[in-house]
Amino acid sequence: MSTNRILQLTSNRYVLKILSGVGANTYGQLVTLLTQLISVPIFLSNWGVEIYGQWLIISTIPAYLMLSDFGVGTVAKNKMVMHAANNEECESRKVYNAAAIFTGLLSCLLLVSVIVVISTDVAKEFLAGDSFDENDVVIAIVFLLLQVIVGMFTNLKSAVYTVCRRYAEGMVFVHTARLFEVFLSLAALILYGDIVSVALAGFSGRVLIYSIMSIRLFWLTQTYYLYPSLSAFQSALSLLKLGGAFIIFPMGLAISIQGMTLVVGSILGAAAVAQFNAIRTLTRVLVQIGSIVNHSLWPEITVAFQQNNQELLRGLWKNSLFFVAVSSSLASLFLSIFSEEIFSMWLGEFELDGALYGLMLFVAIMSASAQSSWIVLMATNNHAKFAIYYILTSILSVIIAATLMPIIGVISAGIGLLLSEIMVLVVSWKMSNQVMDSLGQRRNVSDRLNVS
Repeated sequence: MSTNRILQLTSNRYVLKILSGVGANTYGQLVTLLTQLISVPIFLSNWGVEIYGQWLIISTIPAYLMLSDFGVGTVAKNKMVMHAANNEECESRKVYNAAAIFTGLLSCLLLVSVIVVISTDVAKEFLAGDSFDENDVVIAIVFLLLQVIVGMFTNLKSAVYTVCRRYAEGMVFVHTARLFEVFLSLAALILYGDIVSVALAGFSGRVLIYSIMSIRLFWLTQTYYLYPSLSAFQSALSLLKLGGAFIIFPMGLAISIQGMTLVVGSILGAAAVAQFNAIRTLTRVLVQIGSIVNHSLWPEITVAFQQNNQELLRGLWKNSLFFVAVSSSLASLFLSIFSEEIFSMWLGEFELDGALYGLMLFVAIMSASAQSSWIVLMATNNHAKFAIYYILTSILSVIIAATLMPIIGVISAGIGLLLSEIMVLVVSWKMSNQVMDSLGQRRNVSDRLNVS
């Protein structure tokens, strides 16, 4: 099939769904950009560099709880969409039920475990530092953990919206939840200024939007509900087998982002953490541009794969690669030219490390481009082998940074991240092509069997 035919298929059958998804994810990226740009100066003006740096260290702890579903939520979403593509609504409901039960039980178990660990004197002393009361830190982390747990169930609810052909609506709820939790946290920071109030406000914002989302979904469909049974637990175990590799992605991301934050903080101090995170926050706008398209294509990639439509799948992939490469490069050029003006308007007095900033822009371009390929692997549950490469490169980036940082300073973080993203780009490109080639072979075998 020609490229023109591929583009025609894409535009005729999927343009409205893709555009609505792009719109929802554009809103999501605007939420991310807005909250990050606003929150950094407000935190700095109210707490100062040292206290804000300590808060960044504390807030890394709940991020690791996102690993608690062992990838079950993402695998469940893929399988629910695949069953829906084959008009298998009953099987889709079973997958949802199994994922919800598994996520709830395991989250409770890990929540208790984390509370026990952070309640020790050594952990409280490290996390509180000289900035916060030790008991307040424990209470704040509990609220942050609960916020993450509700977030996982919010994402699972969004999978049902996707099955109901309302992907965009579900994602709007997910992004609005983030908006509310950040704005309420900032309001608590300005009004009260203590760490517990900030954490509680963020948790309250997440719960509010999750409740509205659940009520809305009840009016759309009443078929997705919890019914504990032996078969549900068996289904959860089967999801765990598929989702085991998915845990590596948030783990790798946590190592790359939160891990790098901890390395910079432990070697160079909280002030360096604030500087590095400000630069990374701005440069990752490029990655967010790519995410707008790539995550909108996720459900369509899953359906195309399930229906053995190699031409459509390859067309979606190529168009995504082209758009992300061009848009991220142009955005990088803009951020380079107007860097001084942007940081001056955003943070006021800020000493910009030009070398680190330029390096992190290049890191973001590599990351955005690689995402177009590895999203194909994740959307089709062909991610297991790639996940190993992903976490190994994330670990390598932190090791490189930690080794070079005492010698050349914070720029070593950018060097480690750049080498990691280049390796991820090459490996994901190769593996995505292998998936699409195997899809064509699978369809040829199916055609021969039908003829015979």
